Parts: sequence; C-alpha cells; structure tokens
Amino acid sequence: ALPYVSELELRHNQNMFTLEFAALNYKSQEHLNYRYRLEGFDKAWHYSGRNRIASYTNVPPGDYRFVVEVVDAARGGHTSGRSLRIVIRPPWWATWWAYT
Repeated sequence: ALPYVSELELRHNQNMFTLEFAALNYKSQEHLNYRYRLEGFDKAWHYSGRNRIASYTNVPPGDYRFVVEVVDAARGGHTSGRSLRIVIRPPWWATWWAYT
C-alpha cells in the first residue's frame, strides 16, 4: 500500500511487474478516472479510465518514479495523486565494481 511504502527495490530479473491502485471514494466510484506513468520509462501519460492496473515489461535497470493520478468528475475535476520510487538494480556483472 502506497501510504506505507515510498520505495520499491527490485532485482534485474524482476523487470516485469504489475501495480494495482485505487482511490478511496465510496460515493462516486464511477466518476473516477485514472492516469499513470513511469517517469524515466514512459514518454507520456497512460489514460486508463476506470482501469486501476498498470503493467510493465522489460524495464531496464535504473531509478524510476511511478506516478498515479485520479480525476474525480463528480467534484469538478478534482485531481489527487501519489508516487512510488522504483529502483531496478543491475545484475552483478553490470555494476561498476564488476567492470573494474
């Protein structure tokens, strides 16, 4: 859960992952629309409507930030969001100390 985690660290062979997210609005769930992106990997936002799942494959090692935003049409387009830092570590043979 994002309120409890600010960073996710993965190994190089964990570069395929799925993130599920939700906005807690019990009154007007049908008026919520989501968008997300993985900064450093995605060039643009993914507008997913009411879909609350983001899947990624073949993400190279690096430091990324997953950002998700929700737009509440019932509240005049009110927007809120969260972010999660995702670090994918390189394999040991691709680290600086292995090259030296």
